[in-house]
Amino acid sequence: METQKPAKRSSAAAKRKPPAKPKYAHPENPSVTWSGNGRQPVWFKEAITAGKAPEDMAVASK
Repeated sequence: METQKPAKRSSAAAKRKPPAKPKYAHPENPSVTWSGNGRQPVWFKEAITAGKAPEDMAVASK
Protein backbone atom coordinates (compact mmCIF):
# COMPACT_ATOMS: atom_id res chain seq x y z
CA MET A 1 0.00 0.00 0.00
CA GLU A 2 1.31 3.46 -0.92
CA THR A 3 1.32 6.33 1.50
CA GLN A 4 0.04 9.62 0.22
CA LYS A 5 1.84 12.85 0.86
CA PRO A 6 -0.27 15.65 2.28
CA ALA A 7 -1.27 18.28 -0.25
CA LYS A 8 0.94 21.34 -0.27
CA ARG A 9 -0.73 24.51 0.85
CA SER A 10 0.44 27.81 -0.46
CA SER A 11 1.27 30.33 2.19
CA ALA A 12 -0.74 33.48 2.71
CA ALA A 13 2.30 35.55 1.76
CA ALA A 14 2.38 33.93 -1.68
CA LYS A 15 -1.27 34.89 -2.28
CA ARG A 16 -0.94 38.54 -1.29
CA LYS A 17 -1.69 41.11 -3.92
CA PRO A 18 0.61 44.06 -4.51
CA PRO A 19 -0.59 47.36 -3.05
CA ALA A 20 -3.16 49.18 -5.19
CA LYS A 21 -1.95 52.21 -7.12
CA PRO A 22 -3.05 55.55 -5.69
CA LYS A 23 -5.92 57.27 -7.51
CA TYR A 24 -6.41 60.31 -5.26
CA ALA A 25 -4.00 62.58 -3.40
CA HIS A 26 -4.60 64.86 -0.42
CA PRO A 27 -5.04 68.43 -1.75
CA GLU A 28 -2.61 69.98 0.76
CA ASN A 29 -0.22 67.06 1.24
CA PRO A 30 0.19 65.07 -2.01
CA SER A 31 2.25 62.38 -0.25
CA VAL A 32 -0.98 61.20 1.42
CA THR A 33 -2.87 59.11 -1.11
CA TRP A 34 -5.87 56.81 -1.41
CA SER A 35 -6.40 54.00 -3.94
CA GLY A 36 -10.15 54.51 -4.17
CA ASN A 37 -10.76 51.11 -2.56
CA GLY A 38 -12.21 50.64 0.90
CA ARG A 39 -13.43 53.37 3.20
CA GLN A 40 -13.01 56.96 2.15
CA PRO A 41 -10.38 58.77 4.20
CA VAL A 42 -11.48 61.71 6.33
CA TRP A 43 -9.53 64.19 4.18
CA PHE A 44 -11.35 62.94 1.06
CA LYS A 45 -14.79 63.27 2.69
CA GLU A 46 -13.95 66.76 3.96
CA ALA A 47 -12.77 67.88 0.52
CA ILE A 48 -15.96 66.56 -1.13
CA THR A 49 -18.09 68.33 1.51
CA ALA A 50 -16.13 71.53 0.86
CA GLY A 51 -17.12 71.37 -2.81
CA LYS A 52 -14.13 69.70 -4.47
CA ALA A 53 -14.75 67.10 -7.13
CA PRO A 54 -12.96 63.74 -6.97
CA GLU A 55 -11.36 64.60 -10.31
CA ASP A 56 -9.69 67.61 -8.66
CA MET A 57 -7.79 65.26 -6.34
CA ALA A 58 -7.00 62.58 -8.93
CA VAL A 59 -3.37 61.53 -9.25
CA ALA A 60 -1.98 62.28 -12.70
CA SER A 61 -1.42 59.14 -14.78
CA LYS A 62 2.06 58.60 -16.11
